[in-house]
Amino acid sequence: MPCLLIGGGPGMDPEYLLPMIQEIKGFGEIWAFSPPLPLTEEAVLDTWTLGLTQAVDKLKAPVIVGHSFGGMLALQAGIRAPACKGLILISTFPDSGWQKHTSEAVKRADPAMWAEAEQAWNELGDNSALARLFAAWSPFYFTEPNVAKGGQWLSQLSYSAATYRFGPRFFEKYRPKLDLESTPTLAVTGEHDQITPITGFQGPEFSLLKKFYLREIAETGHFPWFERPESVRVALQAFVDLLAPPSFRGSYD
Repeated sequence: MPCLLIGGGPGMDPEYLLPMIQEIKGFGEIWAFSPPLPLTEEAVLDTWTLGLTQAVDKLKAPVIVGHSFGGMLALQAGIRAPACKGLILISTFPDSGWQKHTSEAVKRADPAMWAEAEQAWNELGDNSALARLFAAWSPFYFTEPNVAKGGQWLSQLSYSAATYRFGPRFFEKYRPKLDLESTPTLAVTGEHDQITPITGFQGPEFSLLKKFYLREIAETGHFPWFERPESVRVALQAFVDLLAPPSFRGSYD
């Protein structure tokens, strides 16, 4: 059973998801999708959704694992069973309401935390400056005990500044398709996620779905597996076992 990873941002290299996914039994080949650069801002939605659809078609029913923006892209593209085996949405949101939560979090914070990093980004605009910016935002992403450690980790990841610049246009047009009736879906969110809280998936349009599973990870933020890796591993493994029970996996383990 192949697996396709889509990172957050946009602009985060999906490789940061790999250590988490490698702990899950049941996957065969693990692939990563990075959105192709569109020719214009107007083309960003079509370019990214088409690119993802084509990648999924080549992999023959993968499980899609999308973190934050990655989950939103999967929802926007409308990829459902049987094209994919299932969806794992980590710290994502089913509509544009996440922007309100982000704005509220920013209002509660001290802008001095990220002022220098933001200035460097505005002046340089390169991958290194973007890494520094993400690290400066760590108080929004992690619970207080893990802010420093999480910020250091974010500063060491790989980023694409060119992809990141198209993010605002994507989010402006974000109108996801929520026809998940036929598609096994696991949504995982951190208890203290300030960006994409669990409330996004608590409506009846999700709770009434027979194949939709919602898991909140205690004492974690926007990167729940970083703070509570075992709790996330258990949640993901249980879902993958539903898709491919151990006794039927054959060569997948």
